[in-house]
Amino acid sequence: MKRFLKRISELDELNKATLIIFILGIIINIAAWVSVPFCDFYRRTVFRAILRVYGGITSLFPFSVGELMIIIAVILVAAAILNGILLVIFRKSTGRVKAFSKKYIKIFLFLVSSVFLVMTLNCFILYHATSFGESELKTDSEYTIEDLEKLRNKIVTQCNELSGRFVRDDAGNIIYEKDVYHESVKCMKALGEKYELLSGFYPGVKTIAFSGFMSQQYVSGVFFPFSMEANVNGVMYLPNYPAVICHELAHIKGYIYEDDANFIGYLATVNSDDIFIKYSGYLSVLYYVDNDYYDAVSLEEGRYEAQPAIEDIVHFDNVFLTQEQWKSVEDSAVISTDVVSQVSDIAMDTSLKVNGVSDGITSYSRVVELLLRYEASKGF
Repeated sequence: MKRFLKRISELDELNKATLIIFILGIIINIAAWVSVPFCDFYRRTVFRAILRVYGGITSLFPFSVGELMIIIAVILVAAAILNGILLVIFRKSTGRVKAFSKKYIKIFLFLVSSVFLVMTLNCFILYHATSFGESELKTDSEYTIEDLEKLRNKIVTQCNELSGRFVRDDAGNIIYEKDVYHESVKCMKALGEKYELLSGFYPGVKTIAFSGFMSQQYVSGVFFPFSMEANVNGVMYLPNYPAVICHELAHIKGYIYEDDANFIGYLATVNSDDIFIKYSGYLSVLYYVDNDYYDAVSLEEGRYEAQPAIEDIVHFDNVFLTQEQWKSVEDSAVISTDVVSQVSDIAMDTSLKVNGVSDGITSYSRVVELLLRYEASKGF
C-alpha cells in the first residue's frame, strides 16, 4: 500500500487528476449498483441541479452541443490512434515528437476519465434508480388476454378515429402548423403537475444536424448525458415528433429506462387537448400492443381478425420515414443502411445490458406491461 501511495505521489498533476477522477467514478458506480435509495436521492436532488445549471447552459446554444462533442470525440480518438502509431515509430527518439505524443496521451486519458465521470453522474446512476413503473404504477394485478384485448382495441379505436381528423397534403401526409417542439414540452410540463420528478425546468429540444445518418440507425431521438440535451431526428415523419420529444424529455428528467420513457411519452401526449399530439401518443405504442396481442391469441383461430382492424391510413401514418424521406436518406448515404443499423443495434443493446438492462433493446416493448398496469389502476 505504501509503495502504491508513493507511486501516486510521484505522478504529475495531470496524471493525478486523471486517476482521482477515474477512482471517483468507480466509487460512485459501485454505490449506485448496491444502493437504490442512494440513486433515488441523487436523481431527486443532485441530478435536478445539474440539469438546471448545465442543461440550462447547453440549451442556450441553437445547435446540439452533444452532437458537436461527438464529432470532436471522433477527431480526438483518431488523433490518439495516429499518436500511438507515431509513438511506436519514434519510440527510441528523445525529440519533440515523442514528448508531444506522451503529453497527448496524458491529456487524452484525462478527457476519457472526465467523460466517464460525467456519464456516471448524468446516466449510469439513473439505471439503478427506482423506475417510473415501480414508483408510480403500484399494482399487483395479473393480466388476462381479455385485458390485453381491451387495451389493444382501445388504442386501435383511438388511432382510427383520430386519423380522419387532420388536414393532409396531396400525398396524404398530415399538415400541422403549430410548433411541435413547444407543444410537446407543454405536455411534459402538464404531466409534471402530477408527477414531481417531471416538474420544473425543461431545456430546449435540439434537432440533430446529421439526421440522415441517424435515420440509417433507425433512431428517432437521443438523450446526450454529456451535454444534458434531448435531441430528435429532423428527417422522420411528422407524427413521430410529439411522442419522441416527450420520450427524450423523460430521460432528461432522470427516467433512463426505455420502457419508462415510452410510457411517459405516451402519458404526456394522450392527455393533451391537441388531437395531433394525442394521435402521436397512441401511434407510438400501437404496434407494441398489437404485436403482443397477436402473439397471445395466434393459436385461437379467428380471434385476432374479429377485433377492430387498424385502418390503412393509420398504417400509413405509423412509419418512421416516408418513402420519399427514405429515398433522400439513401441517396446521400456514405455507408449502407444495413451496416449502420446492425452496428447501432449491437452498440445500443450492449450499452443497455452493461447498465443492468438484461433484455437490452427489447426493453422498449415492456411499455405494454406499464400500459396494462396503468389501465388496471383505472379499472380498465
